[in-house]
Amino acid sequence: MGSRLSGNFGHRYGLKTFTSDLPCLDARHFLLGSPMRTGTFCMGVGGGRQVFLDVQLNSLVARASADVWRRMVQGIDIETTGHRASLRRIWLCCPTHSCGRRVIALYFRDGFFCRHCLNLAYPSQNRSRIQRLCAEYGRLEQQLGLVEGEAIRPKGMHQRTYKPLADRARVLHTCIFGPVK
Repeated sequence: MGSRLSGNFGHRYGLKTFTSDLPCLDARHFLLGSPMRTGTFCMGVGGGRQVFLDVQLNSLVARASADVWRRMVQGIDIETTGHRASLRRIWLCCPTHSCGRRVIALYFRDGFFCRHCLNLAYPSQNRSRIQRLCAEYGRLEQQLGLVEGEAIRPKGMHQRTYKPLADRARVLHTCIFGPVK
């Protein structure tokens, strides 16, 4: 057997790459009112390398030179759901034949693929309980302007919105920093 600290102790997602580590093609770039709608665009993929995107109404063709990736041309379908313009949602279809999922983002690693095909994890999936609590406290600190755990109600915020947030901030402050003396 090994010692009590042998194995992959503390490295639950040690072999996975995170989504934040790879260049991302996001479907929200194709929304109406966004600068990227139809036409040819250039996307940097790191190391000074570039991929050219030819965007039509319902498809996208990614092209690059051989030094960027072997395939050099990849077709990606664009689908929409919802009938009314206010409820329309734009999706990118994963170009892998076995997958074909509708996703919001495709990630670049020798071509564009969904996070499931590339076995990627979100950075938040690797956080410990105390890291999640600190992140939540940080969000509340920004939202409420906390001073040593005490919240100050921002101008324009209703009492019924403020009270639960202030209570949660006090609980988190106690959990992270200990009781106030």
